[in-house]
Amino acid sequence: MPDLNAYYQAHQDEGFIILAINAGDPASDAAVFANQRGLTFPVLLDPNTNLLTSLGVHSFPTSILVGSDGVVKAIYVGMFTPQALDAEITPYLVSTK
Repeated sequence: MPDLNAYYQAHQDEGFIILAINAGDPASDAAVFANQRGLTFPVLLDPNTNLLTSLGVHSFPTSILVGSDGVVKAIYVGMFTPQALDAEITPYLVSTK
């Protein structure tokens, strides 16, 4: 999460948006988690995991990369390293300039 947050802060002016989804936890627990980690992007709630189930997400963490056209570009299971973020996401940012 710290790497995602750092990438978000570095690229939000380029139109990069992160929407995190907390699966199954009460709102208060999700807020504590986000605050403890200093997250600056929105954390949405999926208390019954209905959204994640409908998206076919069963492993955590999972990242879904959606382009500015609203089309899913890729789905990644596992943690992103700073190098992977740069390699996998930055090309989409550059192509939208």
